[in-house]
Amino acid sequence: NSDGNPDWVLVLEANFVDTNRPTLSISVTPTNTVVVAWSGYILQQNSNLTTTNWVNATNAITVVGNEYQAIISASDGQQFYRLESVVSTPSLGVFLTATNTEILTWAGYLVQQNSDLMTTNWVNVTNAITVDGSEYQSIISPAVGQQIYRLKLF
Repeated sequence: NSDGNPDWVLVLEANFVDTNRPTLSISVTPTNTVVVAWSGYILQQNSNLTTTNWVNATNAITVVGNEYQAIISASDGQQFYRLESVVSTPSLGVFLTATNTEILTWAGYLVQQNSDLMTTNWVNVTNAITVDGSEYQSIISPAVGQQIYRLKLF
């Protein structure tokens, strides 16, 4: 616009398999970046709302409270965002790599961990989260010690 700051437009599209509706919010920060926050499913983006070539957003993902967040820069250009439900039943995969790290994979939901199954002090996994296909994934180091993981609906 004329003041040199980008114009942000919010367009929400619902595309859900089940009746549990996640939330999607987009807010502008004082530094003219945007925080996209959502509570489940896979965040997708498209530069043209009239086409069908949606792709999974590849921005760095963090967990804040009980939602995922990604920072979007104005230099990314015009983007539209939606949440895509890819599964009706959650799945959590744990795979051991050749370097003795574990890879957790899941679709939607929030992954939590606990070191003692007999207690209720579950916490959100704080490891870096990336997108691989239609799943989120996180690499867990063996130095973390014994951990139990669960999926929680937001």
